[in-house]
Amino acid sequence: METGTGYTLVAENLRTGIIATENVTSAVKRSSAVWADLNRKSVIEAGDKLEIALYDERGNIVSGPFQRTVSTADIRNAFLSLQLNVGDVQPKDTILAQNYPNPFNPETWIPYQLSQSAEVSIHIHNVAGHLIRTLDLGLKPTGSYMTPATAAYWDGKNSVGERVASGIYFYTLQTADFAATRRMVILK
Repeated sequence: METGTGYTLVAENLRTGIIATENVTSAVKRSSAVWADLNRKSVIEAGDKLEIALYDERGNIVSGPFQRTVSTADIRNAFLSLQLNVGDVQPKDTILAQNYPNPFNPETWIPYQLSQSAEVSIHIHNVAGHLIRTLDLGLKPTGSYMTPATAAYWDGKNSVGERVASGIYFYTLQTADFAATRRMVILK
């Protein structure tokens, strides 16, 4: 957490829609959201799904949202523990972002994010629709792959290792249940 920054912990029971919030500061570093019923009625049951997120002072999610299913052991212990780290944001949508730099010569990075773990591949085609190269990225966990250290890398070469010609190319991010295509330009 950033020193001197205030955060809000939000936990929602997705079955009941009841939300518990708690203010957290970097000095405390530990917090809890409490559900209680003064009439001693159950407010949470085994099998309930909780969605937990940490928000900054501007209302931006800085950790999560994470979902946890409440177990009978959690009920018996009367608490559920979850560690949240600022910057550990779980994307709600799978997206394919614009490559950078664009136009490029001789290499580029292709950023994307995944809302769930998936086998990922990127197919690069020329304007005639011919497959130039496939980047098999393998099984990737949920997360954002937007920086040069994490984005897909293409060296501007075809599948036999030859540099491709200047021009327009298309790249498609493919998972089991998602596909999106964008355009990129190579200038030499």
